[in-house]
Amino acid sequence: MPVTRIDAFKPVLLSSPALSVTMEQMVLIRKVLEVASSDTQFVNKAFDAIMLILTAGITKVPTVGTINPSTAVAGSGTVQLTVTGTEFTNTSEIVWVGSPVATTYVSATELKATVNVPAQTVKIPVRVQTGNIISDPKDFDVTAPV
Repeated sequence: MPVTRIDAFKPVLLSSPALSVTMEQMVLIRKVLEVASSDTQFVNKAFDAIMLILTAGITKVPTVGTINPSTAVAGSGTVQLTVTGTEFTNTSEIVWVGSPVATTYVSATELKATVNVPAQTVKIPVRVQTGNIISDPKDFDVTAPV
């Protein structure tokens, strides 16, 4: 049986209303899955998917509204990046060139980080990550020297 990753569904699920799930209900859901399948890996993944659906909306998805600056010259060293948006927490991190960087939490709508500007021209998708929830990107343009 193919394994389905639920990560792709998180943005949809996390915008759904949340339900309160009791421990008794969780135990019953697991028992139903165990009766339906003897494959422990399948049961665990199905249980996780069901819990994600039932508890969707509890974790807020961070959004990036603006980045400042939004451009820099290739090879210019470092820049202090300010990201404004919504749903930031003190555990939120700016994701730069695909990896979280040391981030200063200013408020629920502002984060700051010092980032290295690459030596080549490129568009860098800037995101905010809170736990395993990642925002949609805003592009940072690295331009050629004039």
